[in-house]
Amino acid sequence: MWQLDVDTQLETDELASLRVLVVQSQTVHRERIKLELRHAGVGRIDDAANGSQALALLRTRAFDLLIVDLVMPQLDGIQLLDQAAAFCADVRILVVGDADHALLRTARKFAVTHDLCIHDCVPHPLRDGLLAEVLRASLDDMAARRRAPAHTPPAAPGLPCLPASGPLDLATLLSTDCLRVAYQPKMSLSTNRMTGVEALARLHHPEQGILAPDAFMAAVAAQGLMTDLTHRMLGLAAAEQSLWARNGACTPVSVNMPVTVVEAPRAVERLVEVVLRSGSQPEAITLEIIETAPIHDKRAFYRAVAGLRLAGFGLAIDDVGTGHNSLDLLVNGPFTELKVDRSFVARADACAASRAVLEACARLGAELGMTVTAEGVECTAHLAQAALAGCNEVQGHLISTALPAAAIPQWIGRRLW
Repeated sequence: MWQLDVDTQLETDELASLRVLVVQSQTVHRERIKLELRHAGVGRIDDAANGSQALALLRTRAFDLLIVDLVMPQLDGIQLLDQAAAFCADVRILVVGDADHALLRTARKFAVTHDLCIHDCVPHPLRDGLLAEVLRASLDDMAARRRAPAHTPPAAPGLPCLPASGPLDLATLLSTDCLRVAYQPKMSLSTNRMTGVEALARLHHPEQGILAPDAFMAAVAAQGLMTDLTHRMLGLAAAEQSLWARNGACTPVSVNMPVTVVEAPRAVERLVEVVLRSGSQPEAITLEIIETAPIHDKRAFYRAVAGLRLAGFGLAIDDVGTGHNSLDLLVNGPFTELKVDRSFVARADACAASRAVLEACARLGAELGMTVTAEGVECTAHLAQAALAGCNEVQGHLISTALPAAAIPQWIGRRLW
């Protein structure tokens, strides 16, 4: 049982007046934390078993310390902090849960972007001394509030406006089911077998034929249709994944996900709805975050990526080394996969600097617990460099060109060499 040592004794009267809210979905964790708080001398303890109960309490009562779980029914911890931010600006927050370390890092980053007083984000069980540490900090907060007015968090920045013109009438093409999806297999270097496929957009133009993304993605962005295109791609890919699974050929699917779509209001709910409506499950889908545009609203972005991971999606950071915010995302995002950009893979055999980047990405991904995929593997030299660097998976024309959906089941179990 955790207890305060003599040399860490806290003021009994102050602790008796400290109000703490314990929000834990599992009864054993909730009751243990409450018991330890009572042993420490805290006199005012409330508890909740889910985010909705906690939100109701936070709206009606003032708390000094919030000890909150991440994985909860109804409202998860990220949603709770997001909705409660307006009246939690002065509440010290300790996140304690059974989430993985990447998700705990993202929770901390999200709280910081919300200007919340985040103390720490840790797994169960509490390390020795942490409760004494957070209680002492909460007492310091209480003393500071007596001397200074409450802090009001700044308003979140707005999203940028996109230009509304473009060379192609994309709205018409998308509304007439001209979107097509091709699938490029990814192979494991350790098992020699396909681990999943990436969904690639194609557009069937009535006059120009099949168009690759380079021919229409600029127009999609210019006409403000990126969210529409992304949702349609996700729906089509999820429907195909569901069909493969029903026929005994279950394979995960990756779908590109622009930052602007992730930042959009209700992004998590809308993406989950698209997948479920298509007959698939989030656990079968990996969303590849594209860094071609910077993150404009970090609060919205980290709230969304945490919510997507909690919903079951895999998250990949795409084209690492060429986009925006790579290191920040790698450290603070709950990513499951790191995809090294093809430019480093293609030059690794002849360029020492590119080889060093490839090797560094592989080491970093391994240290962060991610699957590392080398993109653009076009020849055996690229394959060899990816293997020597320590990559887990490879993708590119050496493995396969993009294939129609009907061809994918035949790849289940096929060996690379």
